[in-house]
Amino acid sequence: MNATDNTPATIWTANTIKEAVRATGSHWYDPDTMRFWGTKVLPEVYQGPGGIFFLTVDDRFDRTRGLTLREFIPPPAERPTIQTRSDVAQYQYKNEAMKAARDASGIIVPTATEKFQPVNNLQQFVDDCRTHGDSLATRGVTTKHAKSLILQSAEHARQMVRYCNGEISLDAEGELPRFVQGLRARITRLAHQLGAASVEFQGDPRGATVKIHWPDHASNAFAGGGWIIPESLNDAD
Repeated sequence: MNATDNTPATIWTANTIKEAVRATGSHWYDPDTMRFWGTKVLPEVYQGPGGIFFLTVDDRFDRTRGLTLREFIPPPAERPTIQTRSDVAQYQYKNEAMKAARDASGIIVPTATEKFQPVNNLQQFVDDCRTHGDSLATRGVTTKHAKSLILQSAEHARQMVRYCNGEISLDAEGELPRFVQGLRARITRLAHQLGAASVEFQGDPRGATVKIHWPDHASNAFAGGGWIIPESLNDAD
């Protein structure tokens, strides 16, 4: 089965659609995007003469939930993408949303049913390192290094909470304890191994206590100025 064309032999699933879209650099499946919209991808894919369709469950502005009809535009399109073919969360009931998918695709039953595997924070961070990091450094990027940086940064955030609560204090020279300095050194070393140009530390745990700066100046922070490292490996952590 060839997943690079749109012949009848190409049976798309919820997960092969995800990988095809992510390969274009799209942020549609990013963990932050999915969390923001409260998006859950349903397992059924309807692939017929009318196109390739699937359903998502999404938040409405009043925080109720509904279903949305989505269409996947596959290769050989120049840029495989997902188009929204109904209002977001338009359908209240799954049976009416499934009817819309059947009508749009021109088939009666799904061509594929596969449990969707969302992208976790670690997978996304590895991709971000490869996209934005220094090309020579990121040639050797490993999931192990990215995982270590996420965990070490989370530990730094915990220590800054302790500092703000008065549980740890500055030494006679006005410096943080040596174990915190060592933690920052390990974070800096890992960040450079993952292609970062520099690292910024903050003591206020109400915001990100660690930011990395990429050579291309990309930012995922609300106000710009650095890249916030994920707080955990998975959404549920």
